[in-house]
Amino acid sequence: MQIHARSADSVTPTPTPPVRVALRLWGYEPAVVERWTKALPDAGGRLSWEVAVDRDANGADVVIHLVNPSRGVAPFCWNCAGANHAMRLSSGAGRTEIALLAGHFHQVDMPRAGHWVASKGLPMKTALYKLAESMANPVVDQEQWILQ
Repeated sequence: MQIHARSADSVTPTPTPPVRVALRLWGYEPAVVERWTKALPDAGGRLSWEVAVDRDANGADVVIHLVNPSRGVAPFCWNCAGANHAMRLSSGAGRTEIALLAGHFHQVDMPRAGHWVASKGLPMKTALYKLAESMANPVVDQEQWILQ
């Protein structure tokens, strides 16, 4: 929330819209992930969570690609390739994009574009919650960085 002074004695808060976080799905069912969003922290209304309904996640401030490695006969991960391509295309979009991979990086046998995080065995729902929690509650206390 931003505060704007109207006069020396009165202050009027101006509501700031929440940061819209879109979850782009690669190998996950939208209905399942939609249920997960209900439990994600909203930082007192500063974060809003949604499943991306279009491939560009229009209107989102942050996009988190949830990547479930494809389990096909071939060792190639199509979901990883799709998310990687989307991350590469979005590099000039002016917003934060993160790929959250279910598993380990050895499953992605290609150069990765952008910022990737591996769950390393955590269930995706838990890994997403931990990532969301770090967005809602930054670890660094900003006041400790102010020079005395």
